Amino acid sequence: MTKATRIHGVRTRPHKRDGKPTGQWVADIPPHVTGTGRRRLLFDNVREANSFAAELAQRVRHTASTSSLSPVSAIPTVHIDEAILRWRQYQEALVLARSKAASSLATDLHRLAAVRKVLGNCSIGSIGIAEIEQFQQSRARAGCSAATINTDVGALIALLRWASDRGWLATVPRAKRLRFTPRNRAVPTPVEVVRIVRLLPPMQALAVQLLAETGCRLGEALNLGWDCVDLERRSIAIRPGAGGWTPKTEASERTIPITVELAAGLRQLPRRGPYVFHGSDPSKPLTSIKRVLATASEQAAILRDGQSLRVTPQLLRKAFATWQAQSGTAPKTLQRLLGHAPGSRVTDRYYVQDDEAAKQRAIRPLPLLESDPVQRKNWQQVGNVLPNGPAKRIANDC
Repeated sequence: MTKATRIHGVRTRPHKRDGKPTGQWVADIPPHVTGTGRRRLLFDNVREANSFAAELAQRVRHTASTSSLSPVSAIPTVHIDEAILRWRQYQEALVLARSKAASSLATDLHRLAAVRKVLGNCSIGSIGIAEIEQFQQSRARAGCSAATINTDVGALIALLRWASDRGWLATVPRAKRLRFTPRNRAVPTPVEVVRIVRLLPPMQALAVQLLAETGCRLGEALNLGWDCVDLERRSIAIRPGAGGWTPKTEASERTIPITVELAAGLRQLPRRGPYVFHGSDPSKPLTSIKRVLATASEQAAILRDGQSLRVTPQLLRKAFATWQAQSGTAPKTLQRLLGHAPGSRVTDRYYVQDDEAAKQRAIRPLPLLESDPVQRKNWQQVGNVLPNGPAKRIANDC
């Protein structure tokens, strides 16, 4: 089978790269199914692609309603509890296809648990600004921070958008975010990261070096295939890989240059399977490095204000962004390196961290008047014209 086919809205087709078939197959999921935009999933063969499309179509028939094409007056009554249950079924299908991380789904469900507690019995079509403000106030009384409340509301809005695509509510209300000062978490220095790397096993050490030197996401590093590594040109490509893994967004698909040292380290790794960093089974990627990284971080004794700094893969990504910003890398270039969409505010708001030492280096003193005769004479002339004015007082103070 070499031609594209469509199974209840999901289109499966041969995967091509540079116009040539790769032997893999792609399933194109339309935006109304995911609720977050069109998604493209990669499979090893046509059977797996069509099997996923059929399974997803079955979920669509089970959960979707023909009222999604009906006028607003015919909007069905769907409660928050039921909407979350149906949304979870779709998300679990994406997790099965490795298009969404199971940990991300767990985080989303944790946020929506708070929504269910306050608004679970409400019809999803009745949710408006007043109900969202009620939810914000309830979370504030529970002692939640403004940042936590904003993320919970964000999960609610995402659910409402998904429900709106299915015709379960007429419009999605615009929620007002609570103002707060983002927490500035300290990042390690390059020297401190080297201390951590030297305490890790060889493969995990190289993975951490890749994270720190490229700023890529943990999933991008662990799912990196040898076919995406060009050691001659010293670059790696972040693109859909084996097993159906796909980058987070379209902007995440990119090519990243790597250093000579990193290329040399990758060249020394044995190629036992399709993945650069593999587990005990060479045909499968390394599942995680968080535990060994946390242990090495503790052993390296990296301190901030007397407290141990716990280095994580996410913090390494922020450290990379901070180092690049401090070295003068253009924001547009930094966004491309991180895989952020052009013009995104996420880069500066959440990834580039303020550094106290950098602030101190930014201070520029004015030249002393005693060392500049011309300036000294000018101040004296101003003082003569305004003997009782502030200029004379400033000149005397100098």
